[in-house]
Amino acid sequence: MHQALPYYRVCDPIMTDANCFGLTSATIWTGPREIWWAPYDNRPAPSSTTVAQGTPNGDNSYNNGGYPAGLIWPFLEQNVAIFKCPVGVDFVSGKPFQVSYGMNYVNGGPNGKTLTMLTNGASNILIVWDHARTPGCADSTHAATAANPRGPWPWPDTAHTHYPTNRHTNAFNVLYCDGHVMSLGENDLGVSMFLARGDVPTFP
Repeated sequence: MHQALPYYRVCDPIMTDANCFGLTSATIWTGPREIWWAPYDNRPAPSSTTVAQGTPNGDNSYNNGGYPAGLIWPFLEQNVAIFKCPVGVDFVSGKPFQVSYGMNYVNGGPNGKTLTMLTNGASNILIVWDHARTPGCADSTHAATAANPRGPWPWPDTAHTHYPTNRHTNAFNVLYCDGHVMSLGENDLGVSMFLARGDVPTFP
């Protein structure tokens, strides 16, 4: 399992499938077995994209009023600052986002796959990038099905939520599957950059 790239979150199967394909909103909390890739408290209010209740739990539970530290927490220095861009703030409230990066969850993307399965090339495929609100990114306006798989969120993104080019002088930072980081503009994007193979999203 640890040899494959992580999923953006594991949903609670009480509400939907573990891969979250059935969700029609990225903001729904699916229950106490939900775990994101990063330390993120998705519970209802008072939790919000800028407010977490308690502190991250390394056992990925909601014990003691806290919340799961995330799927990749054991492999990092276990500091929430890693997940926060210095300018990753909600420009309405002025508060920093809980997590200011989003993980790719486009259908046919790199999640759950080993690097050798990425025929588009690990150095060409996006896994995480600057993002506002929730720490995942795909077209989450509909459930994912074979007839209607989730593709990337469309661009241009005038709200600066999914590709916040207002953070770094008309650019946003991206992490590729091979571990290198670059700054991109929206004109640099292409659908194949979100996919493990080809240029058409495929379910699952």
